[in-house]
Amino acid sequence: MTSLLRPRLLRATAAFALGLALAAPARADVTADQVWEYLRLATSVQGITLSANHSRRGDQLLLTRVRLDLPDGSAVILPDIALHETPDHSVTVELPKRFPLTLDLPPKPGDPDMLSLTVASPDLAITIRSLDAQVDYALSASSISASLDKFDLAPGGTSGPIDVFFALAAADLALDWKSATTSRERSGDSQLSVGTIHAEFRIDAPDEPLKAAAALDISALSAKLKAFAPADSWYVLDEIDRTGRPSFPELMDLTDRGLMLDASVTYGPIAVTMDAPVSPDGPTAAEFSASKGGISLGFDRKGFAYDESWGPSRVYVRTNDPTSPVATIEAMLEEYRTTWRLGFPDSATPDNAPEWGILFRLKGFGLSDQLWSLADPQKLLPHDPMSLVIDLSGTYTLDPKVMAPDWAPKPDDPPPVTAASLNLTDFLVSGLGLSLTGSGGFGFDFTDMTTFDGAPLPSGKMSFVTIGANGLIDRLDRMGVLPEEDRTAARFGLLFLGRIEGGEDRLVTGIEFRDRGFYLNGQKIR
Repeated sequence: MTSLLRPRLLRATAAFALGLALAAPARADVTADQVWEYLRLATSVQGITLSANHSRRGDQLLLTRVRLDLPDGSAVILPDIALHETPDHSVTVELPKRFPLTLDLPPKPGDPDMLSLTVASPDLAITIRSLDAQVDYALSASSISASLDKFDLAPGGTSGPIDVFFALAAADLALDWKSATTSRERSGDSQLSVGTIHAEFRIDAPDEPLKAAAALDISALSAKLKAFAPADSWYVLDEIDRTGRPSFPELMDLTDRGLMLDASVTYGPIAVTMDAPVSPDGPTAAEFSASKGGISLGFDRKGFAYDESWGPSRVYVRTNDPTSPVATIEAMLEEYRTTWRLGFPDSATPDNAPEWGILFRLKGFGLSDQLWSLADPQKLLPHDPMSLVIDLSGTYTLDPKVMAPDWAPKPDDPPPVTAASLNLTDFLVSGLGLSLTGSGGFGFDFTDMTTFDGAPLPSGKMSFVTIGANGLIDRLDRMGVLPEEDRTAARFGLLFLGRIEGGEDRLVTGIEFRDRGFYLNGQKIR
């Protein structure tokens, strides 16, 4: 059923949104007739026909029998709409406080002919301030909700109806959109905030048998978008996408002229729940929650940046499946974060060394006692939360040939750089009584690809400290999961890779490249 409802309503909604964002030459003042024509034009570009009876009543343009006909033969029937021209030369879009939103479907065996949502928003305010080259509109509502009206669905092969329910509600909604469009440039600056979002879905299909419910709750949702595209940028980007050849000079030229994107989404507490008391595999329930999270993407003359993170989170699954070794599964995570950074060379000094960085942080990953009982029934292993952190940074110097207009990389070519550096800012592996930390850095000379057999010449050193490795080997031996030959090989490997310092189960490993040679713990290996 959701496959019927979502694509059509989303497409119709997107068409209306595009209509509000569409810019065309016009007078500075916004009129209701302009808004209506823009909506019709925007929907027609998407292959959708927007129709309505319209009439003037003073400073209002009244739209009745509003209808969106989609290319697949379905139609969305909207309520009466009033476009009200205000004294400050804006236009407000006025909808009923409560109205049905109906989806008229083409006849199809087993599917309903019509779906209807009841939409309610007592103080929804939509104001269009400009639809000239400068597009400016705002939307706000203290609350807005939509619920699917009850209907019975009886697909082919079932003897009884399927009961389906869906509802969506949001509070403290605010959207502010500003964009500017000329024949050569485009820009946008928008913000969206939602205090809370609640979505709920229920289904009851006796013939399956299936009875389930799911819910989503999000708080403190915020999204921001700022972008600028200079002249010819779409042509250049489309050409790169079409040919598959990165044109670095043209891309840098666009960023020199202001090409940029700054987008982010953040949220506070989030929770997803699912409960299926009746299912073919028996009663099942699942939960996911996180205290906060976010994702951001940036691109400008300085470089590219991506960041994604979660705060403390929890996953819980309960099942009565007789084939499952445990009835409940629970996992906790203190922090997750992934970051990518790549700086761009300065046009004035193309041989400079921009910075790069990669961060992966998974901290405080813990398992429930039931899961630990499967892996460690004798309770020989420490059950402390586990962590993995890798924080790398460095610089690189771009090969000048990359700036040639006809340059294109070949599959077997080395990276187009002449020098690079790598710094291990933070490194941590911990869990099962084992701790491995590291730090240091290397430099790489790409003009010497022969000393180390096709690899750039390295220089620098890193050091690692391993604590608890022998203790882990002893525990795995007592658990009976480590054969004797593997245990012996592991101990010899540890003695080869590290030297004992500061305790009998503390190993220090030093890796160094100098004088075109490789040294391990001070001993020259190559």
